[in-house]
Amino acid sequence: MNSGTYPINGMDVCVRKPLIVTCGADKYIRIWNYEEKSMEAYRFFNEEAYCVSIHPSGFHIVVGLTDRLRLMNVCVHNNQIKHYREIGQFK
Repeated sequence: MNSGTYPINGMDVCVRKPLIVTCGADKYIRIWNYEEKSMEAYRFFNEEAYCVSIHPSGFHIVVGLTDRLRLMNVCVHNNQIKHYREIGQFK
Protein backbone atom coordinates (compact mmCIF):
# COMPACT_ATOMS: atom_id res chain seq x y z
CA MET A 1 0.00 0.00 0.00
CA ASN A 2 1.25 3.47 -0.86
CA SER A 3 2.48 5.58 2.06
CA GLY A 4 2.63 8.97 0.32
CA THR A 5 0.31 11.92 0.88
CA TYR A 6 -2.62 12.08 -1.54
CA PRO A 7 -5.82 14.12 -1.44
CA ILE A 8 -9.10 12.52 -0.40
CA ASN A 9 -11.67 12.75 -3.21
CA GLY A 10 -14.70 11.51 -1.29
CA MET A 11 -15.81 10.48 2.19
CA ASP A 12 -18.94 9.17 3.90
CA VAL A 13 -19.87 8.16 7.45
CA CYS A 14 -21.89 5.07 8.39
CA VAL A 15 -24.96 5.74 10.54
CA ARG A 16 -25.13 2.48 12.53
CA LYS A 17 -21.45 1.59 12.90
CA PRO A 18 -18.35 3.66 13.72
CA LEU A 19 -17.11 3.51 10.11
CA ILE A 20 -15.86 6.10 7.64
CA VAL A 21 -15.18 5.25 4.00
CA THR A 22 -12.75 7.32 1.90
CA CYS A 23 -11.53 7.32 -1.68
CA GLY A 24 -8.36 9.09 -2.67
CA ALA A 25 -6.18 10.14 -5.55
CA ASP A 26 -3.92 7.17 -4.70
CA LYS A 27 -6.65 4.88 -6.19
CA TYR A 28 -7.50 3.23 -2.84
CA ILE A 29 -10.86 2.86 -1.12
CA ARG A 30 -10.37 2.60 2.64
CA ILE A 31 -12.78 1.85 5.45
CA TRP A 32 -11.79 3.26 8.83
CA ASN A 33 -13.08 2.53 12.33
CA TYR A 34 -13.04 5.92 14.05
CA GLU A 35 -13.62 4.49 17.56
CA GLU A 36 -10.67 2.10 17.38
CA LYS A 37 -8.62 4.48 15.17
CA SER A 38 -7.83 1.67 12.75
CA MET A 39 -8.28 0.75 9.10
CA GLU A 40 -10.81 -2.07 8.71
CA ALA A 41 -10.41 -2.81 4.98
CA TYR A 42 -8.99 -1.38 1.76
CA ARG A 43 -9.09 -2.03 -1.97
CA PHE A 44 -6.93 -0.75 -4.83
CA PHE A 45 -8.51 0.29 -8.14
CA ASN A 46 -6.79 0.68 -11.51
CA GLU A 47 -8.41 4.10 -11.85
CA GLU A 48 -9.15 6.97 -9.52
CA ALA A 49 -12.48 7.02 -7.67
CA TYR A 50 -14.18 10.43 -7.38
CA CYS A 51 -16.88 9.74 -4.79
CA VAL A 52 -17.93 7.04 -2.35
CA SER A 53 -20.96 6.33 -0.19
CA ILE A 54 -21.61 3.73 2.51
CA HIS A 55 -24.95 2.10 3.32
CA PRO A 56 -26.29 2.86 6.83
CA SER A 57 -25.73 -0.81 7.78
CA GLY A 58 -22.03 -0.60 6.82
CA PHE A 59 -22.23 -3.72 4.64
CA HIS A 60 -22.29 -2.04 1.20
CA ILE A 61 -20.55 0.84 -0.57
CA VAL A 62 -21.00 2.59 -3.90
CA VAL A 63 -17.90 3.91 -5.66
CA GLY A 64 -18.18 6.60 -8.35
CA LEU A 65 -15.62 6.18 -11.12
CA THR A 66 -15.22 8.30 -14.25
CA ASP A 67 -17.91 6.58 -16.31
CA ARG A 68 -19.70 4.12 -14.00
CA LEU A 69 -20.78 3.24 -10.48
CA ARG A 70 -19.43 0.16 -8.77
CA LEU A 71 -21.46 -1.48 -6.00
CA MET A 72 -19.43 -3.43 -3.49
CA ASN A 73 -19.92 -5.60 -0.39
CA VAL A 74 -17.91 -4.94 2.75
CA CYS A 75 -16.66 -8.09 4.47
CA VAL A 76 -15.24 -6.75 7.73
CA HIS A 77 -14.51 -10.21 9.18
CA ASN A 78 -11.84 -10.91 6.55
CA ASN A 79 -11.00 -7.27 5.73
CA GLN A 80 -12.20 -7.37 2.12
CA ILE A 81 -14.21 -5.15 -0.18
CA LYS A 82 -15.73 -7.28 -2.95
CA HIS A 83 -17.24 -6.14 -6.23
CA TYR A 84 -20.76 -7.41 -6.91
CA ARG A 85 -22.35 -5.10 -9.49
CA GLU A 86 -21.50 -2.33 -11.91
CA ILE A 87 -23.82 0.28 -13.37
CA GLY A 88 -21.98 1.47 -16.39
CA GLN A 89 -20.95 3.77 -19.11
CA PHE A 90 -22.51 7.19 -18.44
CA LYS A 91 -20.89 8.83 -21.49
